[in-house]
Amino acid sequence: MVGSIDESLLLGVLAQSARGDGRQAILKMTGQRTAVIKYYGLKRGRLRTQIRQVGLRLYAGKSGCSPHQRWRTEYETLELWRSCGFRVPAVLAISPVREIPFTVLEHLEGPSLRQVLSDPDACAGRQRACVEQFARELAVRHDRALDLGDARLIHTSPKLGDVVVTGEGPALLDFELSYSKSARVMPLLSREVLGFLVSMARAAGTRFPELLEVFLGGYGRLERLRPTLWSPWPRAWAATPERWDLERGRALRSVHNALEAHLGTAHGGG
Repeated sequence: MVGSIDESLLLGVLAQSARGDGRQAILKMTGQRTAVIKYYGLKRGRLRTQIRQVGLRLYAGKSGCSPHQRWRTEYETLELWRSCGFRVPAVLAISPVREIPFTVLEHLEGPSLRQVLSDPDACAGRQRACVEQFARELAVRHDRALDLGDARLIHTSPKLGDVVVTGEGPALLDFELSYSKSARVMPLLSREVLGFLVSMARAAGTRFPELLEVFLGGYGRLERLRPTLWSPWPRAWAATPERWDLERGRALRSVHNALEAHLGTAHGGG
């Protein structure tokens, strides 16, 4: 049952981070349990937040970036994903006060998939296994999103740093900015695949072509991936220009060329 949290259960802060006036901390609780408490604040000044709000709605179709909207979006999305059987942190408690939105989340143990793929000492077999399992489960989630017509089952900030490799398999984090339920699923699905592949290209370096083959074999729905060749990434860039850089641009071109070559070969050149 989700409820408020008793502060007497908190024994110490293990790690913390902050962006804007938002806060996030990993806490040690009684019984050696750890949890993440996440406060939702303004990531930027009020004027920049209002400008970005317009950009998100016009160019990216996202729901909002006010603290309370981000809190509500993440809470509802986490509950939806868990109800559909997908791995996300459990919600342990939520804020009883609208003006101070926070959520206490289960702390998932394990490295991110980005860390696994960028580690030069990691076992190549483990890297391939992690990518294949992630791709298989991504395809299942996309099947479910298409069946339900619910875009909230599409991760809107796809990067491998938000994929935690746990003992039970990959789990996803960070659902603050979600597309509305009524958004079209297929274009967002293509954008999610493209985002994860760009993140993989940046993390894996020279091993990316090999791991791309592993990903495509695990995902399996190659025709579904064809729209990624024409994904409307400039709209996402227009909404979040601070995330754009030359490395990301090179990774995007690498992914585009690799997919174009693979899909062209797989379907007789067109």
